Amino acid sequence: MKQIGYFLFKATARVVGIMPLWLWRILMFVLYIFIYYVFGYRRKVTRDNLEKSFPDFSKEKINAIEKKYYKHLARLVIEVFASKHLSRKFFEKQIPVHHANLITDYTSQGRKVIMMSGHFGNWEWAGIRLGLLDDSPLHIIYKPVTDPFFEKYMKQMRTHLGNETLSLYMMPRHLLTLKGPCITCILADQTPASTENLWLSFLGRDTLFFSAIEKLARRIDAVIVFGNMLPAKDGRYNISVELIADSMSQIPEGQLMPMYVKLLERNIYENSYNWLWSHRRWKHKR
Repeated sequence: MKQIGYFLFKATARVVGIMPLWLWRILMFVLYIFIYYVFGYRRKVTRDNLEKSFPDFSKEKINAIEKKYYKHLARLVIEVFASKHLSRKFFEKQIPVHHANLITDYTSQGRKVIMMSGHFGNWEWAGIRLGLLDDSPLHIIYKPVTDPFFEKYMKQMRTHLGNETLSLYMMPRHLLTLKGPCITCILADQTPASTENLWLSFLGRDTLFFSAIEKLARRIDAVIVFGNMLPAKDGRYNISVELIADSMSQIPEGQLMPMYVKLLERNIYENSYNWLWSHRRWKHKR
């Protein structure tokens, strides 16, 4: 039965992948109505996250952010659904990368670059697009899921234009032994499984972050950049790249993640709807 479901899922994804963009927009609106009004997908989680993150916002402003977020979520679902069937030309046209030289200048020197980003915009598309910048291997770091069919589809989607996927738990060993330049994309706002990590203040709340990222970055003396992705008014996305440090020796011990969190918060305050609010980010308590 699962195999039949997976086949239907793939067939539907193929159909969506060849649809024109105007038809996507209709599907996005219909999906928004269902996930927000009909099914109320994680609305309690989303509302709780928004209210506790923005205690000074009025109820009307929270409502407006919530609705805009669910429209964004519907767009994200349709886009990810179709990703495997989209071409290199599509991604290069739909997603300009600003200050891409902050990555390519270093990979051309043989350096390893770690891009720390968050669940902004369409982060799956961001990884695919960044892999088209040059010939350096790009690793998309992911947390394995329990469903083998979904795991297989997501891997195919992420790698169909040449990227490599790397389990979060295999990342240190791989990067330590890899020779030559590479780009590694990490969604560093994910929730660690163990509470034996790093507690930081994030959006006014004690929040758990991975402590191993800084340790690994120091061992390979990685170039650290921050990536942000925002929807544009014309229906495309824009990726912007910021340099955090071109050597870990420039960052005081224990300060990489606090620096990252400040950038993460800045982006969330500037475009509040654009983050993954339906995620149970604060399930761990200090």
